[in-house]
Amino acid sequence: MRQWLGRAAAVLLLFTVGYWSANYDAGPAVAVQESVEQAPIRPAFTALSEDEKSFEEMLRELEERNEPTLNQLRYELEELTFAKRDVEAMLVSYGQDAMVINNLADIARERSAVYRQIIAVR
Repeated sequence: MRQWLGRAAAVLLLFTVGYWSANYDAGPAVAVQESVEQAPIRPAFTALSEDEKSFEEMLRELEERNEPTLNQLRYELEELTFAKRDVEAMLVSYGQDAMVINNLADIARERSAVYRQIIAVR
């Protein structure tokens, strides 16, 4: 009787394992793939000629006035103008690089901030 129960338990165990493995569903196989894509580069940031004229007129006016309080702002505006021209030259030399375009946009924002400060002081 003991042998018969042992064999029955073994057969039952084998049947249970076989049935479980045949019906086991692990779900869909998921593979994670990662990639980095470069965002399309928008056209180079170019200021309108009217804006540039306004900046140039402001620089000329500040040179004529030669006030100590405005001279520091004039120097900042001149430095930012030279930096803008350098970055634009880099765009021509190296192509439409996103970092260079972002630098150009930062310089344009700084120039506008200095321009507004000059207007507030005048």
